[in-house]
Amino acid sequence: MAISKCSFNTETLCIFNMLDQGETIDYDWSINTDYSVVVMEGSVQFQNSTTVNYVNEYRIQPNENLTATAISPGRSYFISLFRIDVESIANQIINEASKNKAKTFVPEWYEYGAPDFSENPNITWKDEFVSGDYTLTKTLIDSQISLGDWS
Repeated sequence: MAISKCSFNTETLCIFNMLDQGETIDYDWSINTDYSVVVMEGSVQFQNSTTVNYVNEYRIQPNENLTATAISPGRSYFISLFRIDVESIANQIINEASKNKAKTFVPEWYEYGAPDFSENPNITWKDEFVSGDYTLTKTLIDSQISLGDWS
């Protein structure tokens, strides 16, 4: 059940990736600079056959599409981090509307501290899981940003 989900603040785009053993996540896009991927749990093999075990960083090289396959039993998680406050990076990943939202978005709870999830503790991606491999497109990233509401 592979999936990628985006979260952002005014400076950073973070893509959370989850996959089960044997599943692959592909980014069908690249950027012209290297960026960090951090494996948080499990073992993941990247496009050049490099295996990264938790908790370790791996660098995706410039102009290289990410391909990651979970090779450990159970579920693997990794994140991809991008500095979207750097205009040249943001322009390669997200559209203008997404950049504007990311640069200006402030959740309602920001002034009062962390949100209280006790009213709605069932926060999950379970219904969005897909079986098998997953391709993350720029269109999906923009859609997730446009729908992102942490209020």
